[in-house]
Amino acid sequence: MHLTYIPYLKAAGELKTKPTQHSVKELQSQGIQPEILVLRTEKHLDDNILKKVANFCNVSQDCVVQSEDLPSIYEVPVNMQNQGLDVAILKKLGMEVGETPTLGPWKSFLERRKKGKGRSSYRTCRKIRPSGCVQIYPRESVTSRYVQRP
Repeated sequence: MHLTYIPYLKAAGELKTKPTQHSVKELQSQGIQPEILVLRTEKHLDDNILKKVANFCNVSQDCVVQSEDLPSIYEVPVNMQNQGLDVAILKKLGMEVGETPTLGPWKSFLERRKKGKGRSSYRTCRKIRPSGCVQIYPRESVTSRYVQRP
């Protein structure tokens, strides 16, 4: 598996595949043939670009997967599964491809995360010991003798 970057040039308004082709060529010159390509990108890649990379890099098209910027890093595994990366890896390893996992707990985590209220505040208080050591406690775990109540 080879992870490579597809840069987006804002001035030209296009994605460049040449760096990927060059890095695969360099690997091949060292005797390494990547079987799966993961293309890191800022913009969504259309099928023409995926076909182009697959053809120029001697990789089957189902083994070329894009990893575009997403709102959260936690969404990447679901995105990779939707593109069939798990199936491609299992096939390359000669393993049996079973049912596609639903990723239920992971997807429910993503939903809870999206519905979150944003930042949470965590109140603390500190205690300075005679030795100069500072201890920090969550406000709720400290007994009233250490906390001055307003």
